[in-house]
Amino acid sequence: MVAKLIRRGTVGSSMRFADRADSGFTLIEMLVTMVIAGIVMAIGGLSWNAYSKAQAEKGTANGLVSALRDAAQRAQSEGRSYCISFTPDASDPHKSLSWSVWRYSCDSTWSGQTMQGQTVTATQVTSHKIQGAYLDLTTSTFSPPPTAFGGTSFATACPAGPHNCIYFYPRGISSAGVIDVGRSGSSKVYAVNVGGLTSRVYLG
Repeated sequence: MVAKLIRRGTVGSSMRFADRADSGFTLIEMLVTMVIAGIVMAIGGLSWNAYSKAQAEKGTANGLVSALRDAAQRAQSEGRSYCISFTPDASDPHKSLSWSVWRYSCDSTWSGQTMQGQTVTATQVTSHKIQGAYLDLTTSTFSPPPTAFGGTSFATACPAGPHNCIYFYPRGISSAGVIDVGRSGSSKVYAVNVGGLTSRVYLG
């Protein structure tokens, strides 16, 4: 008799557990799961957004360094000056969202002569748009280019402003100074340095 009761109790408990397992999740359990999943996704989205913006800022700084180094190398290998200009943004003149590479001068109206007497004019080589970051023109401290030498092909004009362009010359010298790369909502700043006597470009 006792054995029968035990078997009946065991069978009854198993059936109740089976019924609960087959019944699925309750509405409250589903709501809790959805809320937790939403919170996790929101945190992940914010983290990814912040990471993407940080990478965009770093990429802008590295891209500017590459452009400046390329201009310095071209100036020495081609025997003519190169200039990089930073265009002030229309909505905020203290910031720049683009830069351009020019051959001979950043002034599009400039013309001169080489030491051989050849007439040359300013020519824009490339332009680059910035997204997710900006160049801070308020902290730009580039000194005027060195005194022109060896013919009139070495221009010094900087139409956008005295500190808004960098010149590189064939003998390995350049404008000297620093320009900061930043982004809205962050205190992180990348300082792009240019050495005047060596044309060395590096992140500080």
